[in-house]
Amino acid sequence: MATILTREHSRAAQGATLILLTMSLGVLIAQIDTSVVNLAVKQIGAKLDAGVTALQWVVDAYNLVYASLLLTAGTLADLYGRRRVFALGIAAFMLGSLICGLAPNATVLVAGRAVAGFGAALEVPTSLAILTIAYPDSKERTRALGLWAS
Repeated sequence: MATILTREHSRAAQGATLILLTMSLGVLIAQIDTSVVNLAVKQIGAKLDAGVTALQWVVDAYNLVYASLLLTAGTLADLYGRRRVFALGIAAFMLGSLICGLAPNATVLVAGRAVAGFGAALEVPTSLAILTIAYPDSKERTRALGLWAS
């Protein structure tokens, strides 16, 4: 009987670790995207023949949408399910990234950045909520949230 319980605990721990990895990667891509464009803004401006105003929007569209919708996304996750909203956020983020990668001009790039910001806003708060449920033990949860935040 003890062996069965040990196996079940081991599987649960592996599942929680996979959840932690998935949630952390989701947050990592969202956080990297908040600043990665700053590194390439000069090249983006040259490639797309974009002026300073357009480049400002390229940088700010993501952050504006992302920050504006964080609280709303948490509410949506409570209403429609955390996993569903997290998956929708990842899908929207991927769509926004695809739009950015294929953007023929600054206007399309700004739109893609806004879509990616929308996706990030959906996935970041839901990843935190998912982790709090995946780690019911307060000591394990504290460790998991520390890893997630780092």
